[in-house]
Amino acid sequence: MPKAGAKASLGLKVTATLKRRLEQEAERNGRTQSQEAEARLERSFDRQDLLPEVLSAAYGRSAAGLLMMMGRAFSDAGTIAGRMVDPLGTTLKHWTHNSWATSLAMDALVKVVEPYVKPDEDDPPVEPPQVAIEFQKKHGQSIADTIADGIRKAVIGFAAEDDRYADFAVSVRPLLGIDDALVKITGDSYAEKIGVKGKAK
Repeated sequence: MPKAGAKASLGLKVTATLKRRLEQEAERNGRTQSQEAEARLERSFDRQDLLPEVLSAAYGRSAAGLLMMMGRAFSDAGTIAGRMVDPLGTTLKHWTHNSWATSLAMDALVKVVEPYVKPDEDDPPVEPPQVAIEFQKKHGQSIADTIADGIRKAVIGFAAEDDRYADFAVSVRPLLGIDDALVKITGDSYAEKIGVKGKAK
């Protein structure tokens, strides 16, 4: 194994398009192709290291830790399941498009955080505060259901009483492969699939 700081060979096969882009950027930056590739790989790890800071800034440290655990369990379980469903990677576009793989990923997500959020057997029963009970009576659903429904509606472009999730939805749609124009066309049918009632914007 090479010593820390020493250079080691890394054999890669890339597409012709990627190689051409790498050549262009290397020439523009006055580097060899190898140096350009190394710099870009290092930057990708730098961005990955920023994830805890970004999540902490957005949701707080404790929530960020749970989110990272959930995301890793969800991704790893789904990826493994996807390979089981499509070993050669020829028929399944992504594991999130397979119901069994997604179900397995959700199971792993819940189990990885359950010890942190589930009360101990000796703990007293968890009772919601009176204000939460009154909320459910007034709105006909729990706070959790209200939040989940609001996020789903915003993501698929449904009208809502407020726009608290509007900016969030704009950021999420590209990650889910949801096109804004497609939302307007298929919103109603997609909404029916995920259990949202109403009319698209």
